[in-house]
Amino acid sequence: RVAIKVENEGMVNSVLKWENEVLLALQSSPHVPRHHWFGVVNFSKGARPVLVMQMLGGKDMSALRHRQPSLRMPLQVCLQLTYQMLDCLKSLHALGFVHRDVKPSNFIRDSPTSRRFYIIDFGLNKRYRWEGGVVRPERPHAEFRGTTMFASVKVHEGRDQSPRDDLISLVYVFLELYLGRLPWFQEAVDKQKDIVLQKKRDLMTNWRSFGPEFCHEDCESPAEVGVAASHLLQTLSGLTYDQHPDYDHFRQTLEDLEPCVQEGAADRFVWEIPDDHNARQHSKSGSGPSTGTPASSAASSSAHISEGSNHW
Repeated sequence: RVAIKVENEGMVNSVLKWENEVLLALQSSPHVPRHHWFGVVNFSKGARPVLVMQMLGGKDMSALRHRQPSLRMPLQVCLQLTYQMLDCLKSLHALGFVHRDVKPSNFIRDSPTSRRFYIIDFGLNKRYRWEGGVVRPERPHAEFRGTTMFASVKVHEGRDQSPRDDLISLVYVFLELYLGRLPWFQEAVDKQKDIVLQKKRDLMTNWRSFGPEFCHEDCESPAEVGVAASHLLQTLSGLTYDQHPDYDHFRQTLEDLEPCVQEGAADRFVWEIPDDHNARQHSKSGSGPSTGTPASSAASSSAHISEGSNHW
């Protein structure tokens, strides 16, 4: 079975053509869907680009989170999922790309009962390093690309994105899985980017100011998680554009939280999500309807919608 993505009518710059180029360049990674075919197909209203790829039969990480009544996951499960996302990003970065839209809905399982996740949706990816190993020069200003909920402080400030920004977004994803909702959720929904930016700065320097968000009765070891998240955010934010993140340090910081895990909590977590359809259809800004479960996933709310439509 395959998944098919069709470009929207009237697209001036083909997002799907760029996604095809990125997907082809990433085929050596075990963390991305397999590429099958790309070409132009004549439809009744004209020719449109079509991308055919591996169909992923499971649901995305956002759907897994929304299965929980509290929207929160046990700490052990949060750690397991974040390790997988880190491996996905490390592989993508090693091949010279920055994702620029790291969020739960862009990690999807290959089957309804699998615990293996793939990274998907490459329309906003940017070539960060050329094939010869030379880092692409940093631009003095870059338009916002990504999702307000998970974008790094530097992205809000108009800085060019690099691997550090993907990992900062990953810290926010980890916290959303753990807390159920990020402290700036409502502001992101209301498109109050200035307040979102300020809260992200506050989290990096004084996470205790968000005490209520970290103190749900079923949150495990909130102080330890807050310290770890703040440490990672400060470390990553201190990197320059061309400095490569220390993935081992990122993982070790999370592994240091494992003694805080409540015994048996992860065992009670339900991984198996019955699909309500054998094949799901999605549409996203910049691409048309898809058949099956392609390497693309709809955002669960307006706060999770990506911004930007090209790879520059």
